Amino acid sequence: MARPVVGYAVSITIDGSVQSQGSASVLFKDDLFVEHLKEEEAIAKVRSEVNSLPAGVDEKFPDGKLILAEEIEEGHVSFSSLKLYFSALGGDRPILFFSAIAIGLLATDLLDATMTWYLGYWASQYEDHPASEEAFQAESLNRINQYTRAARTFHNLNRWISVRIDFISGLFTASLATYLVYFQNQKASNTGFALNMAGNSLERIQGYIDIEQEPKPTQRGVPPAYWPASGEIRVENLSAKYSADGPNVLHDLSFTIQSGQRIGIGESNQPELLSGTLRQNLDPFDQYDDATLNDALRAAGLFSLQSEMDEGRITLDSSISGGGSNLSVGQRQILALARAMVRGSKLFILDEGRGKA
Repeated sequence: MARPVVGYAVSITIDGSVQSQGSASVLFKDDLFVEHLKEEEAIAKVRSEVNSLPAGVDEKFPDGKLILAEEIEEGHVSFSSLKLYFSALGGDRPILFFSAIAIGLLATDLLDATMTWYLGYWASQYEDHPASEEAFQAESLNRINQYTRAARTFHNLNRWISVRIDFISGLFTASLATYLVYFQNQKASNTGFALNMAGNSLERIQGYIDIEQEPKPTQRGVPPAYWPASGEIRVENLSAKYSADGPNVLHDLSFTIQSGQRIGIGESNQPELLSGTLRQNLDPFDQYDDATLNDALRAAGLFSLQSEMDEGRITLDSSISGGGSNLSVGQRQILALARAMVRGSKLFILDEGRGKA
């Protein structure tokens, strides 16, 4: 593309060293340089063919935006939010809870109606039977004494609990209002409105519950207990996209990787290490002994980088910072490889396994 306007050209290899340089007319006669240009032109042609669409087919773009409008519930509290609130009242047995409430309310009204009838029936008995004043007084005093013993204790406890609950509730509300008004630089009117409308948090909770989630696993996706029996990987007609309404980035990809075969593809990332000791990183659930862990470190090549006499040598009790920030990139890769070897996995996926310490 730039050949007509190039006056001086430099050819650079992959490692950054200069392969050849000179005027464009001389450099374009170099066989290696010309072959490299042909390869680039072929790659560019293939990419243009892949990215181009057939005639008459319009390219579809996803409807999503970088910044979406905030979802705000308007109007009355939705039924789903009320259902969430009432289901939380009943706990694990909402039917039993609300049935008990309904029966209690019904029993209260029934007792009120029955009490009036019973008082009339009790008063009518004096018309048919002679009154026993002394026996009635003795029985009444006996029952009053029994009632007083229980009622006095009950009312004392009721007052003790009620006063303290009201005091704690008022203290909490006053503290919250003081914090929102004097420490958050909010107007008192806005704070009062926010406290009064705090019930709207039900809508927020319901909104978080209704967030789109990944589909739950099915029985078809559960591998057998012996899986993986070998290190072979077989992919058939794999298609993938970044979003549900986006275009496919993989189109019916099929490949097979045999057991023991090594392939390389992709770019490198940093291995992840946890904050703690090296032993906790290799065996977080304490399933293996120190001999197994040291064998994995030796097989991964850690001991070949340090000797027994090194003062700062890495051992199982060495402290590892979050993300392995106190180790070199090569040491982190070795520890990540040793962690995989401890598990005895049939398949290893190494992200740039050629890194050096």
